[in-house]
Amino acid sequence: MKKTLFTLAALACCMVGTWVASSCTEKENKNSNDATAQHEYVDLALPSGTLWATCNVGAEKPEELGYHVAWGEVAEKDTCGWGNYKWCEGTLDTMNKYCVESKRGTVDGLSELEPEDDAAIAFWGNEWKTPTMDQLLELSDSTLCTWTWTTLNEVPGYQVTSKKNGKSLFLPAAGYIGDKAIEVGEDGYYWSTTLYDEGAFIVGFDANQVYKYGSYRCYGQSVRAVRAKK
Repeated sequence: MKKTLFTLAALACCMVGTWVASSCTEKENKNSNDATAQHEYVDLALPSGTLWATCNVGAEKPEELGYHVAWGEVAEKDTCGWGNYKWCEGTLDTMNKYCVESKRGTVDGLSELEPEDDAAIAFWGNEWKTPTMDQLLELSDSTLCTWTWTTLNEVPGYQVTSKKNGKSLFLPAAGYIGDKAIEVGEDGYYWSTTLYDEGAFIVGFDANQVYKYGSYRCYGQSVRAVRAKK
């Protein structure tokens, strides 16, 4: 697992199996003029009412890896690092947007992604967004959902199952992009919209644990979009 900032918690995950996709998802809009019509969601009966997409942004099936984007960027890159990160001048200490500490650059006080910098909105339309830290914390709350390491069509990842209604989604171990694609099939890293310490909050995992921490925002990582219940 790559270098991270500060770990909030780790959830021990010992269940292993092979997941067969179920028909627990719903089409949210059949209007071909609506960008959301292309994408399915699942209602896990979470307290917030958040509806989670059934595949990653950039994917068409749950097991597909989808796009890897740096935090606050809306395009894929072959390599990702501070040298080509959009919101700095080449280093961690030269941030020019989303900066809350003077030692890291020009302070603007922004700690949540603005809509124009949200990859979920950019690729899927305004009905979708990258989840907040609170929404990712809710999804990874062991009192609400069970996380089971498994495979879907030979792709490793986690089946996340609601303890309230039994519906589930699959998060592939998509790895991340640094100077190349790294840890694909071994680890997953999923962005939130929220800054955390010197990075941005993510949920990350491997076969043994689910982690919640701040990750350097220059890496290319996965986005699992959410939308509100109407």
